Amino acid sequence: MAQTSTHFVSDKVKALCFLKDVRANEHERVELLPLLAVGGWDADVNTLALYLPVVSTSDEEQLRAEFAPQTVRSSTNGCDLKAVAQVAHEGDVNALGFVSTGSANRLFSASSTGSVFAYSVGEGSGDQVLAPIAVPQWKSLTRGAVTSLDVSPHHSTIAVAAESGEVAWLRLDESDHSAQVIRNNDSSRLALHQIKMLGRESLVATVGATPGSQLRLWDINANQSFPVLSAADPQTTSALTSIEVHPTRPELLVTGSDDGRVALWDQRRLDAPFRVEVKHQRAVHALKVHETSPRYLFSAGADASVLSWDFHHGRSPSDTVEYERHLQAHGATGLHVKSVSSGFLPWNVMAFHADSDTLVAGSDAQSLLLVRGASRAQSQWTQ
Repeated sequence: MAQTSTHFVSDKVKALCFLKDVRANEHERVELLPLLAVGGWDADVNTLALYLPVVSTSDEEQLRAEFAPQTVRSSTNGCDLKAVAQVAHEGDVNALGFVSTGSANRLFSASSTGSVFAYSVGEGSGDQVLAPIAVPQWKSLTRGAVTSLDVSPHHSTIAVAAESGEVAWLRLDESDHSAQVIRNNDSSRLALHQIKMLGRESLVATVGATPGSQLRLWDINANQSFPVLSAADPQTTSALTSIEVHPTRPELLVTGSDDGRVALWDQRRLDAPFRVEVKHQRAVHALKVHETSPRYLFSAGADASVLSWDFHHGRSPSDTVEYERHLQAHGATGLHVKSVSSGFLPWNVMAFHADSDTLVAGSDAQSLLLVRGASRAQSQWTQ
C-alpha cells in the first residue's frame, strides 16, 4: 500500500535529485531513504538544500497510534524530512544531477545565469556536507539560462540544454573540465526545455519550442552546428516541455507539451508520435517512467496535478506491456490514469528512487510530495 506525505520547504521547488542509489536502511526505529537534493527558484536568494527522508518503522507507528493517535493523521504520514545542509545558489536552480565515483560524491546544478555549478557532498555537518567546487570553464557557459542537464550512464559527461537553444557537453574528468558547446546556428534559437542522453555520450535528445522541430537529436561527433535529426507532432504546434527515455526499451521516448499532451515516440520512425494522450489541462512539466515496473508512468504539470498512468491495466502480469493504442469496447483494459495529487500551484519536477519504490514531486507551493510504494498504489488513488 502506498504511503503519501507532504512536506513544506523554504523555496518554490524546480529541481530534485536523489543522491545515493542505495536501498533504504532499516535502523532501530526508522528507515532512511537516500539524501534528496532540492533546488529553489523565483526568489531573491535561491537555495540548494539537502534533506534526509526518515520513515518510521511499523513498531514506531503502532506506538504512535496507541499513545499519540493525532500524529498518525498528520500530512507527514509516518515520514519526516530532516534538513541536512543548505547553501545559497546563484540564480534559479533549474536542474540537478548527481555523480558518485569511488570516494567522490558530486552534485551539479543548472543555473538561470547560464552556468553549471559543482558541489562536493561529504559526511559530517556544516559546510563540509555541501561545499562549492570552482569550475571556471562552466561559468557563463551559455547565452541564456541553462534549463536542463543529464548525466551520462558512465558518469563521465554531463549534457546541458539552454534557453538560448544551445547544447553543451561537459567533461567530468578530474583533470579535464572542458566544455563543448553547440551554439545552434539555425535562425530560431528558441528555448530548449529539457535534455536526455540516448545510450552513448555523444548523442542526446532535446525538446523545445522551435516550430516543426520541437524534438531534436544531437550528436557532437557528427555535427557541431546543427541537430542530426528533428521531429514534430503534425497535429500540434505546441512547444514540448519535458522528455523521458524508457528504461528498458531505449528506442521509446515520452514527451510532454505545453498544451497538456503526452506523446510516445519510436526513435526508429520519428515522423510522428505513435500515440498521444491528453490528460493534463496545461503544460506537462515532468515525466518519469518507473525504472523497474515500466508499465507505470508518472506526470506532473502546470495544472497543479500529479498523475499515475498504468499502460497494462486489466492485463495479465505475464503479458508484455504494449504502449500502442488498443481500442477496447468498454475500456476495461489498457491505459488507466489516476490522480496522485492535486492543488492550486504547478508541480514542476519529479525524481524517482527505484530500490525503495519512492516518487517525489516538487511544486511552486514550496512543498514536496513523497509517495512510497508508488508502483503498488494506483488502485487507492482517486480519479
